[in-house]
Amino acid sequence: MRGVSQHSRLMAGFTLLEMMLTVFLIGLAAGLVALNVERDNDDIASLEARRFAALVVHLQDESVFTGLPMGIEVRELENLYRFWRLEDSWQLVDRVQVLREREVPDGVVLQFRSLQQRVEADEGSGSGSEPGVEGESQDGEEDAEATTKAPRNLLVVEPTGLIRPFIATFRGDQSEFNVSLDNELNPVVSRENI
Repeated sequence: MRGVSQHSRLMAGFTLLEMMLTVFLIGLAAGLVALNVERDNDDIASLEARRFAALVVHLQDESVFTGLPMGIEVRELENLYRFWRLEDSWQLVDRVQVLREREVPDGVVLQFRSLQQRVEADEGSGSGSEPGVEGESQDGEEDAEATTKAPRNLLVVEPTGLIRPFIATFRGDQSEFNVSLDNELNPVVSRENI
């Protein structure tokens, strides 16, 4: 009987080598999971571009549904975009969760070009000012009348669902993802290597 109890005590615990091997395997598995979970900036840029395209479609639907012009203001220096609605004046949309202000994550650079503004500038619209800079003073501070004028870098969606041509670029480390309109005026995402 004495031999059985001694044998059970020896088999009850782990040896130091077994515990070290177990800890090593758990650490290795956790490291592999962490590598797969971390996303690089190109993956994040792709995700942000697809989100922007989906929000443009949502904004089209919202504009048609409400019968009001709506827009997306892109603030490149702050790396964010936010949504506006034109009732009597341009008003920031801040009560709809889907259309909340979106900040682009660090490591991804947001750029925006309205192709309509470029055409107007090339044709010499005669306004005497740079197109699309209403609502901000020279030092970047918003004017008191900012809500009555179109915000800067505004992608406008008409109540018919019509959008002026644009390119929104989300740049990662090695690739950039461009959101633009196809021939049927639907937003599409294309990828280019940098």
